[in-house]
Amino acid sequence: MFVAPTKEIGLILLTAGLFCWGSWPALRRNCAVEVGAFCPINVVSQLLTSVLLCLTLGMCVTGEAGGDVRFVDAIREQPLDLRAGAVFLGGFLLGNGDHIGALVMEHIGSLSYPVYAGVALVGGNLFNLLQVGTPNLGRLLVGLSLILFAILCMAWAVRQKEGAEAAEKGVQEALLPITGEEGLVEGTGREGGLEKGEKGGKKKLSVHVALTMCVMAGCCGSGWSPLSTYARPDVEEGGDDYGGLHNPYVCLFIFVLGECCAIPGVVFLGSKVNGGGLLDGFKELTGRKLLWGCGCGFLINLGYLGYFASSVVVAPNVAFSIASCNPLLSIVIDWTTGQFDGVERRTKVALAASIALYGAAIATLTSIA
Repeated sequence: MFVAPTKEIGLILLTAGLFCWGSWPALRRNCAVEVGAFCPINVVSQLLTSVLLCLTLGMCVTGEAGGDVRFVDAIREQPLDLRAGAVFLGGFLLGNGDHIGALVMEHIGSLSYPVYAGVALVGGNLFNLLQVGTPNLGRLLVGLSLILFAILCMAWAVRQKEGAEAAEKGVQEALLPITGEEGLVEGTGREGGLEKGEKGGKKKLSVHVALTMCVMAGCCGSGWSPLSTYARPDVEEGGDDYGGLHNPYVCLFIFVLGECCAIPGVVFLGSKVNGGGLLDGFKELTGRKLLWGCGCGFLINLGYLGYFASSVVVAPNVAFSIASCNPLLSIVIDWTTGQFDGVERRTKVALAASIALYGAAIATLTSIA
C-alpha cells in the first residue's frame, strides 16, 4: 500500500489535503442544493472514493515500510474493538458536525463559520494534547492563535461582503443584529425558534438558535481527530508502524462508514429546520449539480486519506492544526474567481491578512512537525 514513510512526505500529504478540503466552499456553492440533499451526495461519493482508494493505492505493493500490506488482508484482520469503534464514532460526529454547520450557514451566512471552526479547532487540539502532548507547546499555541485570528479576519471580510450585497438588494433582514431578541421583520412570524418567510415557504433560523446549533456542530467536529488519535496509539519500538488502525486505508474506510450513519439524522434535521419534506432538497438537483457534489466528496475523501496517512509520522495535534488551515485555499479561490470584486478596500485588507496569518500558522506548525 502507499504510505507516508517520512515526516517530509507526511507534510506534503497534509499540504495536498489543504487543497482538497479548501475546495469545499466553491464546490458546495456550485452544487447549490439544500444540505438535506447535499449530505447524502457528499458522503456516498466519499464512500465510493474510499473503496476506490482502498482497492487501488491500498492494494499496491511498495518497497517502503508497511508497503507490503494489502488493504483486503488488513481489513480482514482488524478486530471490531473499542479502537475501531472510536474511528467509526469520529466519522459519525464529523458527518454531523460539518453538515449541521453547513445547514446553519444557509441561514446566517458567514457568522456561523468562526463559531464552528473555532470550537472544533480548540476542542480537537485540547483532546489531542491531553493524549499525546506536543513537541513544542509554545509554538503550537502560537500556531493556534494565528489560525484563530485568520478565521476572524476571514469571517469579518465575508460578513462585510454579505452586508454590502444585502444592502444593494434591500434585504435588510439579512443584517439583523445579534441581540437574541424576538424582534422580527414586518410580515414574518416565529415558530419554535424559526422565522417563517413572507411566502410561507422555507423557514429561517433565529440567530440565537443558529449559534447554539453552531456550537453543537463544533463540538462534534472537534471529536474526530482525538478519537482517531486514541484509536492509533504510539507504536512500541520494534512494532509494526502500519499495523491495525495505523493502516490509513483501514482507518479511512471505517471512518467513512461512520459518516454514512450520520446521513439520516442530517436529512431529518434539515427538513425540520427548513420546513419541508425529507426529499425536498432533491427537487432542485440536476445532473450538473450532482457532479459538483460528487466532486466535493471525492476531494474531501482524498484529504482524509492524506490526514490519516500523514498523522502516522506527524504529531496528531500538529497534523490536525495544519489541516484546519484549509480555508486558505477557499479564500484564494473566491478572490481569484471574482467573488470579492467591488468590495471595500478594508475588506480586501482583511482577506489579505487572513491569507498571511494562515501562511504563518502553517510555517509555525511545520517547524514542530
